[in-house]
Amino acid sequence: MRASSPLSMAAMAALLATAVPAFAASSATATAGTVSITLFDLNPADGLDASLTFLGESSASYAYANGSSASDIASGLNAATSVALDVPGVSAAGSTGAGGAFGHAAVAGGDGSGNWTSGDGQGVFFASIEVGAWTGVLIEMDYAGTATTTVGQTVDGYGEAAQAYVSVLINIFGADGQESHSATRSLYASSVWDGNGFSGQDLSFSGNLRLTYANLSDDLLTGSYVTSAYAYAASAIPAVPEPGTYGLMLAGLAGVAAVARRRR
Repeated sequence: MRASSPLSMAAMAALLATAVPAFAASSATATAGTVSITLFDLNPADGLDASLTFLGESSASYAYANGSSASDIASGLNAATSVALDVPGVSAAGSTGAGGAFGHAAVAGGDGSGNWTSGDGQGVFFASIEVGAWTGVLIEMDYAGTATTTVGQTVDGYGEAAQAYVSVLINIFGADGQESHSATRSLYASSVWDGNGFSGQDLSFSGNLRLTYANLSDDLLTGSYVTSAYAYAASAIPAVPEPGTYGLMLAGLAGVAAVARRRR
């Protein structure tokens, strides 16, 4: 009995191409823009002007990549900061300057073992503050960010994630203890199921963040101020093999085809 005809090389190449997964990658960016502050005198009769004083203004930038256990940080007093980390499969960066704070992270696939490969970058402004008696504070900040995944999740459960996060925070220390007030925006991308399979997400946001605080006392209150832009990206999906790997696979299939032809 004659053996069935083997697949042609063209057909095998086509089958291999359809088996190649989309390139796994996730990325995020976050920007906390310049801040504007408006003060309100909540008790004009007391003869005191509304006041908000910043002390020891500083900033810091941070970048981390867990796939290589690498990290870096830069800080400055009333100065711009910047740091970037670029290792195989992971890129991360953070910066601060006159335009605000910025974070970036990107991951090109996981390590193939099901473990998460991730990176994150952050820019932060911080300072000690003093808020005058009967002072109302309005803090406004423009923000923007992106969070993108490409594959989203595989049928065997490997996934990707990306997050952009911006925030403004003030802590106040008064006679009754500490109180915290914050305004945040967060964007998170993972995967979408359409009934047939998973796909990634490409998300973005922008707007104006507003935070209010009122010192309704006769006392000068102290506290702290923090503005942050944070970006995170991660993937547990194995990166696709290098092109050379597919060449070897095609060569192997060619050998199998040759043997099959000799046996006909």
